Amino acid sequence: MMAYLYPSTGNTINGNTAGSNKTNGIELVTTSNKNSVVNNTLGADYDGIFLGRNSNENSILGNSANGNSQDGVDLNSSGNNSILGNTANSNQSYGIALNNASGNNSVDNNTTSMNVNYGIILLASSNNNTLSGNNASSDTLIGIYLFNSTDNLITGNICSNNGTYDGIFLNSSSGNSLTGNTASSNNVARIEFNYSSDSNVITGNQTGSDTNYGISVMSSSNNNLANNDVTADGWDGIILASDSGNTLSGNTCASASVYEGIHLSGSNSNTLWSNATTSNPVAGVELNSSSGNSLLGNTSGSNGFGVHLLSSGNNQIYHNNFVNDTTQAKDESGSNNVFSLAMPTGGNYWSNWTGPDTDHDGIVDNPFVFNGGQDSYPWARQNGWVINYFWTWYDNVSMKNWVLMANRASSATGLEFSLSIAGRSQNPGNLGAGTGVVPPGRSLTPMLPGLMGGPVKVTATGDVIATQRSIFGPSFEEVPGLAASQTGGYSALAKDYNWTWYDQESPGMTNWVFVANPSASPVTATIKVGGKTMGAHSIAPGRNVTPVFPGTMGGPVEVSATDYVIASQRVLYNGYFNEVLGQ
Repeated sequence: MMAYLYPSTGNTINGNTAGSNKTNGIELVTTSNKNSVVNNTLGADYDGIFLGRNSNENSILGNSANGNSQDGVDLNSSGNNSILGNTANSNQSYGIALNNASGNNSVDNNTTSMNVNYGIILLASSNNNTLSGNNASSDTLIGIYLFNSTDNLITGNICSNNGTYDGIFLNSSSGNSLTGNTASSNNVARIEFNYSSDSNVITGNQTGSDTNYGISVMSSSNNNLANNDVTADGWDGIILASDSGNTLSGNTCASASVYEGIHLSGSNSNTLWSNATTSNPVAGVELNSSSGNSLLGNTSGSNGFGVHLLSSGNNQIYHNNFVNDTTQAKDESGSNNVFSLAMPTGGNYWSNWTGPDTDHDGIVDNPFVFNGGQDSYPWARQNGWVINYFWTWYDNVSMKNWVLMANRASSATGLEFSLSIAGRSQNPGNLGAGTGVVPPGRSLTPMLPGLMGGPVKVTATGDVIATQRSIFGPSFEEVPGLAASQTGGYSALAKDYNWTWYDQESPGMTNWVFVANPSASPVTATIKVGGKTMGAHSIAPGRNVTPVFPGTMGGPVEVSATDYVIASQRVLYNGYFNEVLGQ
């Protein structure tokens, strides 16, 4: 052993070389705290560096711990340490190990490879650690492995070319966050959850070219898989097996070599929402012996089957786009699977079944019938169920102003929404919504302090209604949004609006005409009062005009625009506020 601290505080072990010890190269034990172990070279020891028995707040920086008979760096019952920029290669067990309740450690920018078992391992209640920017590749079994460890952050790591199993593997580990990792060319899966690994968040990871699966979730529940790029895997992009209560949203699952983009086997009550599955040879989504799942807002393109159900029942599949799949849908030996709900919700879009729509209600006149089932209300256009709501103005500077959204559905998933004001998207996390979702049978009432502008646009899927509520002094006003279909452009709006009267002459009266342009092109709007032209206004995309005409009283009031706009009159009278939409 080159260095042994028991217990000792505030030491620096720097620039040493040690090897061929039967014990550990450097060992800090029994409350050896606030030491620095820097730029040492350790090899052919038992552990290269060992911290144990509550050795805390140490810095392990820039060391080489290679070719040891056990681990490169081993923490045992130690916390709040920094493991930064070390190399731990070709060790007979682990590159870096956190064991026996080693918590609140930072393991950053280390390199592990060619270790016999795992590159980095957290086990036995090693919780609340951060693993960031590590390269755990070409290890024999697994790049990063968590066993019975919770609430860890795994972010920005590279885990590729690991030989026998996975890039990242969670076993009986819950409440962890995996974000922005790259895991590719591993033998079984890029990222795997197993044995009751519950309530984890897996977001923004990139995987590819793994032999079997991109992301595998088995016997685990209530995980959130969002916005992962899962491309060119061997069998399936994402597989759920014997799982429940998981949410898959915003994932891209493309070009699996053998089977499906997303595969559910014996998995119930999961939600697949806004995923994209393309160019998978068997199916975009396959459900096998799975029930009670919801597939909403997904897009399938150029797969063998768009959606394939085998011995699966009581699943809800609507508001999805099926585009140019070889066979759009097939339901084999299933029961009570639903491919549409009563209007206004409707069903799915099928690229080979888009007409006729003689009444122009957005729904194909005849059901879409396929092997084993039918969609009774097929949409004639892609994303035909997406609705925009518009208002001319938002003002939470001179008054209190809320945008209210209500989800009238009583079951299935919440509706997804986005909000923009004056052409600028507002982060849903600032709206009291967290994820941009209105739960079933609930309402949201976001308020954005200090914001004023227009037009206001809410884009939503599902059975939603939206209004604005304003309080100014003693007055209260509620204005419904003007609704327009996403795929129908702005056809539910108008180019011409009218009111009976305008008054900027009476004492105590202030009268504005608001005209807002929701489109991507400039618009010219001409305003007349009592037949007299008051002006022609050029309105940039996503902007508005709010003219006042002093000394003018009369009617009717007319707005005529070169393209679809939103128009309202806003009036203040002796401290009272009122808004009236044009007709």
